[in-house]
Amino acid sequence: MVPFVVAGGVLLALSVMLNGHTAIPESGFLKAMSQIGMAGLTLFIPILAGFIAWSMVDKPGIAPGAIGGLMAYQMGAGFLGGMLAGIIAGLVVWVLLTAIARLNIPCFLRMVLPIFIIPLLGTFITGMAVYYIIGDPIAGLMKWLSEWLANMQGDHLSSSAAFWVA
Repeated sequence: MVPFVVAGGVLLALSVMLNGHTAIPESGFLKAMSQIGMAGLTLFIPILAGFIAWSMVDKPGIAPGAIGGLMAYQMGAGFLGGMLAGIIAGLVVWVLLTAIARLNIPCFLRMVLPIFIIPLLGTFITGMAVYYIIGDPIAGLMKWLSEWLANMQGDHLSSSAAFWVA
């Protein structure tokens, strides 16, 4: 994930810097450069989630993790949602692999399990979990955290901080 953040962030920053204004370029070569940078930053959360799942269950977890991470990103659940989606995908695929290992499956079907059946079922279950269970609560938490951090700007102390300082 780090190369996505570095490449995306640097390209976006360069496009803004070379634009001469403190805004994302609206046209031309610099707009294309900023779009490439934003694409790299957009992929950060799905790649993180995919590799979390991959670290837990190897290749069958990549698609469920990445797709779950993209859903978390699109729902506004951010970094925390992506991490949770990757963990859920890894656990779901692990349960599927464990359950299927106990079954007596013919050899010709065993070959398509890790590349078709498990990623398909894992993606469906992970996607449903993100959509119906974790997406909105984590998005609400991220919104609250963003507002809380934004309110920390300035010279004033919050009432709880003022209590501890006094």
